Amino acid sequence: MRRKRGEAWYAKKGGHMSILVFNNEEVCEAGDVTIHQLLISRGLNPSAVMIRVDGRIIDRDSYATFVIPAGAKVKAYPFVGGG
Repeated sequence: MRRKRGEAWYAKKGGHMSILVFNNEEVCEAGDVTIHQLLISRGLNPSAVMIRVDGRIIDRDSYATFVIPAGAKVKAYPFVGGG
């Protein structure tokens, strides 16, 4: 599990932590996090994956603005090319 700082530290500073599940791994992020920010922080190319949040497919055009709710289950599916 990747933690930057404890939840108590952010609460003292007036912030909060978002705890979510990304590809079956609990992840803590500082404050509100968008799909785009989460993907970049995990080293994934936003244009190369499809995302589901709590079972709902999220339109790729919304990745930069869709704030992931705390406790959400996020799943990334890589696109597979073929010919």
